[in-house]
Amino acid sequence: MNTTGPDQKLTPRTGPRWLRRPGPAISGILALVYVGPPALYAATTSRIRFGDFYSDAASAYGAITAGLLAVTAAGMALYNGQQQLKQADKQLTATLTAADREHDATIVRDLRARFTTATEQLAHTTHTIQQAGAYSLASLADDWLTRNTQQEAQVCIDVLCTYLRTHHLTGLDDPDTYNYTQTPPDQTVRDTIIRIIANHTRGPRDDTYNTTPGPWSNLSFDLTGAHLHDPDLSNAHLNAAKFTNVRFSGDEVSFTGAEFSGGEVSFTEAEFSGGQVSFGGARFSGGEVSFGGARFSGGRVYFTEARFSGGRVQFTEARFSGGRVQFTEARFSGGRVSFAGARFSGGRVSFSRARFSGGEVSFTEAEFSGGEVSFARPLEWRNITFDWDNDLSQKPANVLPKDWPPQLYSQNSIARSGATTQ
Repeated sequence: MNTTGPDQKLTPRTGPRWLRRPGPAISGILALVYVGPPALYAATTSRIRFGDFYSDAASAYGAITAGLLAVTAAGMALYNGQQQLKQADKQLTATLTAADREHDATIVRDLRARFTTATEQLAHTTHTIQQAGAYSLASLADDWLTRNTQQEAQVCIDVLCTYLRTHHLTGLDDPDTYNYTQTPPDQTVRDTIIRIIANHTRGPRDDTYNTTPGPWSNLSFDLTGAHLHDPDLSNAHLNAAKFTNVRFSGDEVSFTGAEFSGGEVSFTEAEFSGGQVSFGGARFSGGEVSFGGARFSGGRVYFTEARFSGGRVQFTEARFSGGRVQFTEARFSGGRVSFAGARFSGGRVSFSRARFSGGEVSFTEAEFSGGEVSFARPLEWRNITFDWDNDLSQKPANVLPKDWPPQLYSQNSIARSGATTQ
């Protein structure tokens, strides 16, 4: 029966029992050697003369005694040697442990010293030195991750994001006014940081030619209130990011092929103005992504072939005005997508050949005023809700097709369309 408690340690047993407890064994041997022969002599001889016995056996007993003493001495030497080896092993282990700790402490001190140097470089007034500081922080974050110290790596990323959130004035007459229409004076530094983030949040392509997450994909990025001019985050994998109140400007803002999965990503109250904004082929799965209150004005906005599956995506009270917005061939499957209270005014919005399958897509309380909003020729049409579902007279005239609900785009139509384009 095992009576060992759960907190007790079991010591492994090695060797025969008589080696682990030699006392009884030695006593038995001594009894056999020194008591056995006289007893046997007494039992087999009628005239017992121990004097003659010991006289005859003296040389044998002497040899046996000498042998036993030699064996005992050898055993003691072996035992002492083993104890010395154990003690030396303990000392060596302690020395190596202390050396490892000292080495580890030296590495940590070096990493922290590098952090101080990198942040000083990033705060410099010369752009080339600032760029060097950004690269140094990125390298430092990677080194922290190799040590499985995610918290320290996050600090490095927080510093980079803080820089992007800082508005550097452009020499305007009013020093308290920041001009979001102009290229930031430190754009080269900002480009470097965005490129670093992009390269660290996308990995190589897998067997299906889709990009994989990068080493920073599980970290968080807080860019609240930043001004991002021509940012390229195509194919980035972001699990936790805040683009709340960010002003996106420039000729092209690219999230093409980006993946937002798990965690929370916010574009709440973000403003996309002018130029081209692309979420083409982006994937929204799991977690929550919010474009609530975001403003898309002028230019072109593409969600072409974007995939919305699982989780929750909100365009609640988002505003689409002017320009062109395309959700062409977007896929809405699983999860929940809400355009509740969104405003579509001016320009042109297209959901042509989109797939609405599974999950739930809601346009309740959305406003369609001016411009053209087309849901023509969907590939699938399920679980999509409008305010006029029960009263078609409430459907705005600028929402197409005129005949409602839209007719599905058939496979024959797809084949004919493909043949026409070839």
